[in-house]
Amino acid sequence: MIKLSMPFLAKDLKQAVFLENLQGYEATIFNRQDLEEETWNLVWQNIESLQSSNPNSEITFHFPVNNSDYVNDLFVRSRLKEALQRASDLGLRGVVVHSNRIHIISEWTNLDLEAERLKVLDVLNNVYEMAATPHTWLALENMPVMDNYAKEIDPLFCYPQDFNQVFDLNIGIVWDVCHYTNTISNIREVVEGKQSQKFYPNFQQVGYLDFMRLKDKIQHWHFSAFKGIANPEEGTHCKEGVLPEASELDESIYTSILNEISQMDNTQRLMVLEIQEIDYTVRHNFKKAFEWIRHNETIFN
Repeated sequence: MIKLSMPFLAKDLKQAVFLENLQGYEATIFNRQDLEEETWNLVWQNIESLQSSNPNSEITFHFPVNNSDYVNDLFVRSRLKEALQRASDLGLRGVVVHSNRIHIISEWTNLDLEAERLKVLDVLNNVYEMAATPHTWLALENMPVMDNYAKEIDPLFCYPQDFNQVFDLNIGIVWDVCHYTNTISNIREVVEGKQSQKFYPNFQQVGYLDFMRLKDKIQHWHFSAFKGIANPEEGTHCKEGVLPEASELDESIYTSILNEISQMDNTQRLMVLEIQEIDYTVRHNFKKAFEWIRHNETIFN
């Protein structure tokens, strides 16, 4: 059975809502300013408090994305190292990180994708080896190939093939189902002539289950669906974090993905349900997603 986890804003412990049969929490921060001393200390105080009140829960930490370029910003990199070390000292399951190489779309025409990938992987592997935390993983998450607002992108790690070199390193992979299905939908619009390929410096045609080739390196799951497809020319947007029943895609696509995941040995993996809410201290939609997962697992097994 897949172990389910709840994300919460690490600055607001009230969002870490108790739910029967929930097995984990993911403490999340989003912005570089959250790395500044006052907020940073609060974040780790809240994580320790959560551990004390939920000793049987498995906790992960999600490093920020916005303005958090650990390749070029040494302060951000130092915080990433510290996060991994603190997570290890506290016995957290792992640390989630994105590639954090966000640029406006036009800037990517002058960048070498493979060289940029190597910069990210080199830093992450170095951070992990310096921390020497064998029981706490550091894992890189796949990004959507197009930004939700169709303005800026980070197209380095979107498809399974982009992670090939991770197999030679000590870091792992976080696979985000929403990001991947969203990516496939955007690429299919390009193939169908609805969008221009010029907006997609990383263009690959893949299938919904192709991520399974990475299964030996996947440490952690993120799960939700999306509504709408972002298009730079039409100005349409994408909304992540919706329930499968409300998705742009047929619900059966998510059940087939979940079926594949449920057949794996997930004893060492958590699945974080990244579901949007009106009130994150109540979690109406999270509970619906939780029950949707459990219902479908019953059918599979």
